[in-house]
Amino acid sequence: MTDSKFNNIVLTLFISLLLAMSAWIANTVSNNQLMLIKQQVVIAQVQKDLMLFRTQLSTIRTEYVYEFDKRLTRLEDKLK
Repeated sequence: MTDSKFNNIVLTLFISLLLAMSAWIANTVSNNQLMLIKQQVVIAQVQKDLMLFRTQLSTIRTEYVYEFDKRLTRLEDKLK
């Protein structure tokens, strides 16, 4: 085997290794981006649920204050 053939084989192997590493890096980056997108979807869902919970809590609090005010008014009327 001549030196040029050996050099060509080594160069081909090196280029193949670089291509394989590039593909692996691209796949890893793609998987990380997909994981980030999934995390963003989960965060958005949690934020939506939290806003819904706050709305429900506010409604419950309003109803509770209204009911308390009605009862207090009735008690005041009875005391008069």
